[in-house]
Amino acid sequence: MVRSSMILVSVLFLSCGRTFVDCNPSNCPSGCCDANNECDPGISIEVCRGDAGCQTKTVTCAGGGSANGGGVSGGGVASGGGAALREISWTRNEPLVVFVVDKSGSMNLPLVPTDPTCPATCGVAFSCPAACTTRWSRVLDQVNSLSRSFSTKALEGLVLFPDSVMIDACGTSGTATVPLGSSVTSTTMATAAIAVQNALNSAVRSGGSPTNSALQTVSTMVNLVQTNRQTFVFLVTDGAPNCNASNPENACNGGATCECTLGPAALCSAAFCSKGCLDRTVNVVASSLFVKGVRTMVFAVGNEFQMGTGLQAITNIGLNGKLPRTCATGNCGLNGRCADAGICSLGVNTLDTANDRQETVGAATRLVNESFKCRYSLVRNPGANLQVTLSGMPVPKVVLGGNRWAMESDNLHLVFGGDFCNQLINTTGLDPLVKD
Repeated sequence: MVRSSMILVSVLFLSCGRTFVDCNPSNCPSGCCDANNECDPGISIEVCRGDAGCQTKTVTCAGGGSANGGGVSGGGVASGGGAALREISWTRNEPLVVFVVDKSGSMNLPLVPTDPTCPATCGVAFSCPAACTTRWSRVLDQVNSLSRSFSTKALEGLVLFPDSVMIDACGTSGTATVPLGSSVTSTTMATAAIAVQNALNSAVRSGGSPTNSALQTVSTMVNLVQTNRQTFVFLVTDGAPNCNASNPENACNGGATCECTLGPAALCSAAFCSKGCLDRTVNVVASSLFVKGVRTMVFAVGNEFQMGTGLQAITNIGLNGKLPRTCATGNCGLNGRCADAGICSLGVNTLDTANDRQETVGAATRLVNESFKCRYSLVRNPGANLQVTLSGMPVPKVVLGGNRWAMESDNLHLVFGGDFCNQLINTTGLDPLVKD
């Protein structure tokens, strides 16, 4: 959905003193002007006078009428002259979401190996009964749910891997299962979501985890990067990445080390000298995607990925993809580690426990909601005295516990944070007024 505000002209009354220039500490009451030369909203002094001093946000104007944050109802020019602000038109743009889903044979295994509803060897020798929650049934439940919820706010695509297992269980065709379209409308979003869900529901699990090749497929997708839209990759996997024929780790060359992902080291032989080894290079692909403006988040399922150094390998995908698991509560999962920056230096988002599912699905949902509801593409570069209001109240640019607005580096995208973003997400029909 694209929405824009009309270009209007608002007249400011200099007799009321609202020109919205940066304030000057020498002209402000003590403590009013902050380190950024902006009037401090923390003491309810939110606009600047024409002489660069501060005043309260609600004043009575000469000639009648009142101003709240800089807009004056009714137009007109007060005695003493006036200064005009231009309203800046904007669009809100739905993001692009690509699900990259591992459908390797291990997805047939029980989610919890000790689950009493799952008979021994089910998922290997025979299919697990419906009462047994498998890794794949958990993935279907959660990814289908996300796809349905995104169907009105994001355009979806899908890459299933491996998608060809006729030769050595590691095949990828290099083609997206559900390509990204070039048109983003309510119809195309709904249609793409249905296509994603249908492909997931009909997928047959087999083969290995050629994660590197799958992300390479994403990198070459047509329409992956679109003007004014953000793109997110959600990688869903149950195991350490392998199946890379170019893997520098090789179990058969007598030199490079190999952490065999297939089981005993002897299994990483013949055709699997390299393909069977843990692929630590996959994070490089995540980095190359980020260079294109595409960020990657990892959803892990089951306990296999936590074996050996596989956990670090898939953690690095999220770190290099710039969407790592956060650890505000200090939780990075089993064997995880929280860094000082509030992110997991070891540990990824998972779909296993109820708490983990809530955290993971919540993080993905929040990401899409913020992109759609809290990020505005301006039709032009704003001037130095950009003013932003929500419901008639000024929104500060200064950081107040994350409650602020900010411009992205291109100076064309306005982003809201904290409670202001929450307000935009949760209030139907609410959008900012943007002027300079």
